[in-house]
Amino acid sequence: MSRLLFIAHRVPYPPDKGERMRAPNKVMAVGLLVLPFLASCADTSNSPGEARVTLVFRYDDCSATSSGESEDMLLQAFRRHGMPCTMGVIPHICTENVHEPRPQGTISLTPAKAEFLRQVVRSGLVEVALHGYSHQTVRPRSEGGCTEFQGVAYERQVAKILEGKRYLEHLLDTEVTTFIPPWNRYDANTLRALGEARFKCLSADRRGTAGSQTALTFLPAPCEFREIGQAVEQARHLHSYRPIIVVLLHPYDFAGPEAISPEELERTLQWVQSQDDVRVCSIRQAVEGIAGLDGENLERNKYYYLAAARLVPPFMRPGFLSNQVYLPGEASASLVIMGGAWLIAVYGSIIAVSFAGMRGLQFLLSGRSATVLRISLWLGSITLVAAVVCAASLTGREYVSIIMGSITFGVSGAALQNLLRRRRNSGSGTSASEGVQPRQSPQGF
Repeated sequence: MSRLLFIAHRVPYPPDKGERMRAPNKVMAVGLLVLPFLASCADTSNSPGEARVTLVFRYDDCSATSSGESEDMLLQAFRRHGMPCTMGVIPHICTENVHEPRPQGTISLTPAKAEFLRQVVRSGLVEVALHGYSHQTVRPRSEGGCTEFQGVAYERQVAKILEGKRYLEHLLDTEVTTFIPPWNRYDANTLRALGEARFKCLSADRRGTAGSQTALTFLPAPCEFREIGQAVEQARHLHSYRPIIVVLLHPYDFAGPEAISPEELERTLQWVQSQDDVRVCSIRQAVEGIAGLDGENLERNKYYYLAAARLVPPFMRPGFLSNQVYLPGEASASLVIMGGAWLIAVYGSIIAVSFAGMRGLQFLLSGRSATVLRISLWLGSITLVAAVVCAASLTGREYVSIIMGSITFGVSGAALQNLLRRRRNSGSGTSASEGVQPRQSPQGF
């Protein structure tokens, strides 16, 4: 590739102006200079102790049928390390399959489960959040994914949310101000219903909508338990922006062949406790202590996450792009701009390299017949386009498609430039036949 770039740089165009750096080479040079600069803008010191990283544990699906043994083991571990957590509690779990929309009965919290929750709430260890009403989907998974609230009429949503909130507050003697929608799916009617029920925070994921007129705060959960170490390291690159990590746990995380064992849980919590720059709190404590978690911030984090997780390949991702942290306030706004600049630099460099490489290949093959080169060019372009389509369908990763598309764009740009040059040369040949001396140019195709 370096040889091709060198050759492409030496091809004189226009021929009579001598050797000079092409525009694509300039773009590539600027891009390669900008990349490390952007990385250094936010990738400051990552040593522990300089600032605080907020870590929240969110445990979903606590219900009458969830494993009391696993939940007791989990909360005992949190208690030993003095770490609070938020538990998403289902007031009336459906009796059969939560993924089936057919009519089913419900089971309310048992006296034993209610007493267990009252004790951990009184100890200050747990914040109780409302996690739906029955956690039963209202539509098949094949019709847009499971959901209990998305697409449901406002009147029905507000009735279920109010009834669930009142039930938990009366039974557990605690205020419930956080709502966790089942499967993290909700809509504008859900936001209206939460406002009517006087909730303060909605915790889902970064795909949801924030609406235009809501006083709710938003704190999504983008991190899995086994990603905590990696997430903390990413957050340290952003320590000046007060990053938040919300770790998502479910009962099924403690069952099956890949279950989190008590030893692994203890080892991870010990590590978290040993990090001086990490503060563990509940969702309620986080939204009360950190400003800038409103709906506008959720929308900004969507774009930040798009750049961090979907459009930039992991091997090209700088420290200021993290797919496992959530950023409050103006931090997300500034990092969205930096992420956009990084995207332009990355894909601009790919286009420039592709362009320069194609021009170098044209120079190497300039002695071949124009027909052979033209056929080779079109076959290569068709192959690249097919690769883009296959990459998009097989990987589901947008950045793979964009990289292939950028290469195709660079190659096509080189081909177009060459075609225009050939037409100019052809016109010069016509002028020469009329007594005008044509410009001399190297052979192309």
